[in-house]
Amino acid sequence: MIAGVYRVHIFGLGLLPKSGKVILRTIDNRLSGAIEVFGKTHSFSSGTYQNDRIDIEGYLYLPTGKKYYSGGGSVTGNKIDLTLDTESGRITIRGKKVTKQENS
Repeated sequence: MIAGVYRVHIFGLGLLPKSGKVILRTIDNRLSGAIEVFGKTHSFSSGTYQNDRIDIEGYLYLPTGKKYYSGGGSVTGNKIDLTLDTESGRITIRGKKVTKQENS
């Protein structure tokens, strides 16, 4: 089950990786959740998943401005690995699940 909270390192938002969280919720084949970074929660609601593959898109509201992203990756066991493309470059997110979350 991919739903849960993942503690992650986010690469591509500056010189050093940023710490954050990815929260995933599943209902049927729909995926929603949020990316938490820079002390803000950036929600998404139009994601999809199949087996261990996920695809998401949304906006990050960063100190440098609003960035649209789209991409995806995999959740294998308790590990998450995402690659998101923005107009200003690629963001890579890697981490591990810290808690399970019930489907809602």
